[in-house]
Amino acid sequence: MSAIDRRPSGEATDRSGSAGAGSTGRPGSPPAPSLAELIRAIDLVPVPTMLSDLSARIEHVNAAAADMFGRVATDLRGRSVEVILPTEFVPRVPALIELIQARGRLEGAFPALRADGSAMLLDVTVELRSTAPDGTAWLLTVMRDMSDDVATIEQLSASALGLAGRDEEELLVETIRAARRLIGTRYAALGVVEDGRISRFLTEGFTPDQIERIGREPVGLGLLGAMMSEGGTLRLADISADPRSVGFAEGHPQMRSFLGTRIHVDGETYGQLYLTEKIGAPEFSVLDERLAELFAAHAAIAIRHLRQTRALEASVAAVRRNEERMAKAQRIAGVGSWEWDIATDIVT
Repeated sequence: MSAIDRRPSGEATDRSGSAGAGSTGRPGSPPAPSLAELIRAIDLVPVPTMLSDLSARIEHVNAAAADMFGRVATDLRGRSVEVILPTEFVPRVPALIELIQARGRLEGAFPALRADGSAMLLDVTVELRSTAPDGTAWLLTVMRDMSDDVATIEQLSASALGLAGRDEEELLVETIRAARRLIGTRYAALGVVEDGRISRFLTEGFTPDQIERIGREPVGLGLLGAMMSEGGTLRLADISADPRSVGFAEGHPQMRSFLGTRIHVDGETYGQLYLTEKIGAPEFSVLDERLAELFAAHAAIAIRHLRQTRALEASVAAVRRNEERMAKAQRIAGVGSWEWDIATDIVT
């Protein structure tokens, strides 16, 4: 991955999608369906899908969505989407609808509630659609329950926490191995950031020959530097198409798709997780992006736990040293003659 950090950072790419996703005014675009046709199409979709109006009133949900929420579809129709959202998230809905109207599309991970009150994390894609004959605007929402993926991350995080009592290097190696396995990539790496530069760079998936041919480790320029200066997560379908990349060094394996996210510990950037070459797909998905961010958050917990463990061990050791010094002083004061072996720090 060292070659992709060779150009100074520039502007972040816009992945919001084109506005007017539901427009039918473009030359050659198919005519808008009627509301009944759109609902029939939604019912044929095997993934959870919901149709609502611009006031957030649910018009229709398919069977997959009703099952996911643990509800009867007819009980949801005509109700506000607030019924499936946590109370603290409801105030954000109007602003999100305005954003969808402006962009035509919105992707992200959002909280939701089942009928029994249990929480879910959904990977959501919302598109603005219109129906004939009057061009009424609707919000078409396709959802995926990420609960199983979050549970997997929790398990991996627990494994990483188990390493926290051992060694930081071992913890970091386990982090990139688990991330590579979870998201399904050919290569993975983690850069530890100190003073605005990458001080350590650990990799997974590279052969010893590849590592030797690549040579130097990156220090944090180009795309990797852009992540440090701009923040956020960076997802690219083609590394070479980004103006901040100038190709790969001789001997470096070719890479196309890229996904990188920060690891924050105690409010500061500890490092950055990089994944390249998505297996089984030409590029990383929005779901992959959300999983990487969740995994980075859990990796931060493990790293924080490691720091706390080390600090506690240091405190205990300091207390023991003080106790030993006190005992030594008491022994010296209580005897007429004594010998102190400087090499072993033993008083006899």
